[in-house]
Amino acid sequence: MSYFAQLLSTSLLVATGRAEGSWPVAVACVLIAGGAALASADTLRSARRRRRAGARRP
Repeated sequence: MSYFAQLLSTSLLVATGRAEGSWPVAVACVLIAGGAALASADTLRSARRRRRAGARRP
């Protein structure tokens, strides 16, 4: 959720014209999204394993 808040605030600032959209802002957004994916990777993997294990049961 903390990663989403940063992206949301940056997007709103750019959308309302209070900040300039530029390539450094775009790179920062990509890095924030990458950090969120990296932070949640273990959780996503374990959920996928649980789902696969549940599908194999008769």
